[in-house]
Amino acid sequence: AGDRPFPGSADVLSARATEPLVTGRGEIRSFLLNDGSTATLDTNTQVEVSMSSGERYLRLTQGRARLEVINGPRSFKIAAGEGVVTTKEGVVDVTLHDDRRVVVELVRGNAELDPALPRMHPTVRSISLRGSAALEYGADDQQIRSNSRERADSSREWPSGWAEYDSIRLDRLVSEANRYSDMPITVGNPSIANRTVSGRFKISDTEMFLSRIAELLDLTVERQSDGIYLRSQ
Repeated sequence: AGDRPFPGSADVLSARATEPLVTGRGEIRSFLLNDGSTATLDTNTQVEVSMSSGERYLRLTQGRARLEVINGPRSFKIAAGEGVVTTKEGVVDVTLHDDRRVVVELVRGNAELDPALPRMHPTVRSISLRGSAALEYGADDQQIRSNSRERADSSREWPSGWAEYDSIRLDRLVSEANRYSDMPITVGNPSIANRTVSGRFKISDTEMFLSRIAELLDLTVERQSDGIYLRSQ
């Protein structure tokens, strides 16, 4: 469509109550919610938003979203799987992975994680989010046994389409870039798949990414009908 934003762009659209917000492959889009908060959706993401006089609510059903919540009289609830993040004001990243693992990361402010149905688990205490770590839990785990894990190297910059890594295997980096590419990118030579790279990559821009990684590792880029192959020169 003519109004489709370029990958990594920050086009802002208005969201009405209970309206599903969706991005396609390669899209990163920001939506201005009715309360003034902003929801930024990564590639292949879907959320459902409900705004009323009594609640501010968003459910992540696919992909990754960043919520920049402005202060208001009502708490903002962000649901993913069987967990709910609650914040009055802050910036929170929530990711629902294909393996049904949920990762919650606090970028700024204060927030807490609770089970979606607290009345069924009255002894479960809220888990405070900290900016130095991410919380991970199973989307279908009603007990919300959350585990702390280190924040991903690239997690803070993803709304810009950029990712920075101190050290990452080539096959893992290509896997990240494939989330945005219309054609699958394959490391054609297994001997280079475990090579490590570091740097800042525009992974939401496939052509820019391919050019950068080919120059960095002295690779050739071969385009075939079934995909794009990275090979040693």
